[in-house]
Amino acid sequence: LLGAKEKNIDGLGRSVSAQAIVSQKEERLIGDLREPWIFGNRWKWEGGLTGSYQKAERVSFNLRKASVVASITRKLLERSSVSLQYELSRDQVSDVAPGAVLSPEDQGFATVAAVRGLAVLDFRDDPFNPKKGTLLSGSAELATLPLGSEVDYYKLSGQSSFYFTVLRRSTIVLSGRAGMARSFGRTQEVPIQKRFFLGGRSTVRGFKEDALGARGVDGTPTGGDMMVNLNTELRVPLRYGVIGAVFADAGSVWFARDPVNGFDLRETSGLGLRYLTPVGPIGLDYAWKLDRREGESAAEWHFTIGAVF
Repeated sequence: LLGAKEKNIDGLGRSVSAQAIVSQKEERLIGDLREPWIFGNRWKWEGGLTGSYQKAERVSFNLRKASVVASITRKLLERSSVSLQYELSRDQVSDVAPGAVLSPEDQGFATVAAVRGLAVLDFRDDPFNPKKGTLLSGSAELATLPLGSEVDYYKLSGQSSFYFTVLRRSTIVLSGRAGMARSFGRTQEVPIQKRFFLGGRSTVRGFKEDALGARGVDGTPTGGDMMVNLNTELRVPLRYGVIGAVFADAGSVWFARDPVNGFDLRETSGLGLRYLTPVGPIGLDYAWKLDRREGESAAEWHFTIGAVF
């Protein structure tokens, strides 16, 4: 991760920033311009214009995406906000596993234009190492022809996380997320890059990245138009900034109208270590499948930078 930011350009509070994020399976370049009080001091809405380029290798497909996002954001409390966005992107989906192709929209180029509403309510005591409080977030997204899109879909998702201090120093975290997506109009299925995937370090540990849930006839993960993910974790401070964790995860990705790839909740549990840094924790987890099935590994290692939930 490399980044630079210039604040208060011309003394008017404007800011510009640039980031480069590179990992083993993803590259992302981001440029961002922020204009405070875009509607004047009275309304206190911040305007934003963000351009990005993404190159990602997923378990069932590869994605190249160039996008521009125009947004307005209203800060409610110290770390709470509401936002309205318009995103215009040019997506290239390639190297799609045959079993994951469900409609023509799952391959090739597509222009996606969507409006999106976002809300975040953050009542935690610390965004990097919370010990008590609540985090609530939700989003609603619509892409359709009148907005300039070549695909039609809508998508709803939300997450709730609750933090409780126990035994003075330890913390119990309960987190849940859910989502649904639907295609309509000219689009047969929700495009693969917009479907839900679960499995891996930030969702259901014990499964490889994006490997949980609905599969095609060749066994390839297809993602789904419905998703639920539950996490619980006990965090115990040790010494020298190290935190031990015991956790249990569960999740399912499925298609609402598919009797073969219907709801199928999978459960895992495991142990982990976190090391606190000034910008968030670095974590190492080992998780076991509690309902292991034929052909599956018994467990998986996961390395994480930053908070998961």
